Amino acid sequence: MENEISAKDQASAMGWTFLGDFSRQGVMFLVSIVLARLLLPTDFGLVGMAMGFISILNLLVDGGFSKALIQAKTVDAVSFDSVFYFNLFIGVLIMVGLYFLAPSIGAFYQNDTITELARWLSLLVPISALSVVHTAIFTRELRFKELGIRSFIAGLGGGVVGVVMALAGFGVYALVGQSLTGALLGVIILWWAADWSPGQGFSYSRLREISNFGKFVFAANFLSRSISEIYVLFIGKLFNPATVGFFARSQSLSQLMIRYTSGIVMRVYLPVFSKLQSEEEKFKELFFRVTGLTAWATFLLSGLLILSAELIIVTLFGDQWRPSVRIFQILMFSFFNYPINSLLINALLAKGLSRNNFHYNLLRSMLRLTPLFFGWLYGFKSFLIGLVAISYLGTLMNNWLVGRDLGFSFWRQIKEFYQWLGVLVIALLPAGILHFCVKDFFGADAGAKWVTTSISVVLFLLLYIGLSCLIQPAIKLVLFKVFSQIKEKINRK
Repeated sequence: MENEISAKDQASAMGWTFLGDFSRQGVMFLVSIVLARLLLPTDFGLVGMAMGFISILNLLVDGGFSKALIQAKTVDAVSFDSVFYFNLFIGVLIMVGLYFLAPSIGAFYQNDTITELARWLSLLVPISALSVVHTAIFTRELRFKELGIRSFIAGLGGGVVGVVMALAGFGVYALVGQSLTGALLGVIILWWAADWSPGQGFSYSRLREISNFGKFVFAANFLSRSISEIYVLFIGKLFNPATVGFFARSQSLSQLMIRYTSGIVMRVYLPVFSKLQSEEEKFKELFFRVTGLTAWATFLLSGLLILSAELIIVTLFGDQWRPSVRIFQILMFSFFNYPINSLLINALLAKGLSRNNFHYNLLRSMLRLTPLFFGWLYGFKSFLIGLVAISYLGTLMNNWLVGRDLGFSFWRQIKEFYQWLGVLVIALLPAGILHFCVKDFFGADAGAKWVTTSISVVLFLLLYIGLSCLIQPAIKLVLFKVFSQIKEKINRK
């Protein structure tokens, strides 16, 4: 019965996380379409450049404490109070520091607009601090229903404010209004739904005890996120705000997909893995079952998005965003690595091995700096190709190092994960060739794009699913069960 309840808890958590992310990201996606047509790529680039510094400093607010609160076997109100007040103090301190450092940020890019943007966006740091502990509590208790509702309302409210400001002629500041409103609404909803509120139980010794785990999580996250933001700083400094905007648009689309894979997996399976940390066989069985299915789904989705990239971006956002198409297609080849790395890191953290993760992250961070070198020497496209190559090298390194710590066979991981990469390449090549051939035949108008994309997508699906069923018969059984359930529901109606 315990295993049955655990399975139900996992399904409920995954369901509510997916629903929350789907509804919020759906709203945000619709809002982004409207804003992309009302604003310029340069506006998005300027906000991205200002947020580069703020996002790095915002990591100091959490300090890894949220992951520590989720992973810990026992916590009390004093632990929550201590983390809350510490986070809030750091958040206010960073906001004040950013206000005075904003002119230096503007001078770095030689753009005065970024100075004002940095000052306004610095308000996000203390606002974020107000929700760290609440989010950790809800995640720890697998209360993803509340988190899902919060995500939806915050995204909707922020989006409405952003669109109204853009229509009113506020330009780039519409994006600032969107971010601040969404963050504030998220805090208000969490505080309203929470059973816990901060008291007077601050304890420095308790904070230090929690930090024994959290400090390594913080250091690993800080390194990883800092390099991601350095990419934006690098593009903005070496090229121009418009290029940052095109890159940001491509990243936002890829992040939308990542949130439905690694994002959900990361939030749900850290507490789930943590509950199984002392049961080795169940832990290993769950890991390979989840990662195998995740790898299959992400490679399938990657192929669909690569073939549909031009239709999606140009149709939804307008022809001014066409340079984002090729960027997005290149980034999609590294899509698989995000959820797999999230699962590997989750499994490591669930075992309490945050120190190991920090050491491995140092190696990953050194690898992730190399695309900057290629971009500086050979240009933006070389930078993008470097990103994809390094993502696979980093994942292979994780397969070996994390697998060694957890007792996971490296070769089993290679078989379970990368067999689907081979299927993707085999299915994508003829579909891609057909796409270009049909495109030349039908032309480049809007109707022809739908025809060419549909034909190539159908061929890709037939090849990918057909090859998958040959390699892994279990996939055939799962698909048959899903189609049978759909058919049964249709017949009932």
